[in-house]
Order: sequence, then structure tokens, then C-alpha cells
Amino acid sequence: MHSSEIIAYLEAYHQEVTGSSFLLTIKMPDKTIKHLLIDCGLFQESNYSRLNYAIEINPEKIDAIIITHNHADHVGGVPKLVKKGYNKPIYSSHHTKELMGPYLSDSANHQLT
Repeated sequence: MHSSEIIAYLEAYHQEVTGSSFLLTIKMPDKTIKHLLIDCGLFQESNYSRLNYAIEINPEKIDAIIITHNHADHVGGVPKLVKKGYNKPIYSSHHTKELMGPYLSDSANHQLT
């Protein structure tokens, strides 16, 4: 390995289709390591809902979150992560950013009924 190489690997938190959350670890040439969480979703199917409580992501280990789109199985876990102390950047497209607040609010209202 040359000292100017960047090494990256992707790790899934689970093997299911729903509840999308992937951790991208990047080792930089200066030996610093960055952890990017790609999506932070909820498990929506009743067969997997227990995983919303079983999988714990440590917010201190995440340097940034990248949200791919606005579906609950990709963004629904963000409030829980923020409540646990995450306060670093969250990146998304402009449209996803505009819709995220109302979408999460609507999603929460449906879950409470």
C-alpha cells in the first residue's frame, strides 16, 4: 500500500431490505479515519420492527450522515440518532432536505395512530 492511497469499505448494519443504514469507513493517506453513515432508516415491516430497537448506532462514531432519499426506511432513524446526541452534518439533496421535516412528522403521526 502506498502512503497516498485512500482505503474505503462499506459495512451494512443488517441483511434486510428495509431499514437502510450503511457505514462507509474511509482511511485517509494521513491515517485519519472518517465514518459516514449512508441513510439511517426505520424498519417498517412488522416482522422486522424489533430491529428498530436492537440495532444501536453510536452517534459519537459518525462524522457525517448522507441521506439518499426521503423514504422512512432511509431517513426514519435520524431523529433517534439526534436524540442520542448526534450533532454533526447531515447531507442530502435540496429536495430531500425540504421534505425531510414534514415527511418525518407525517410518518411519526401515522406510527402513533
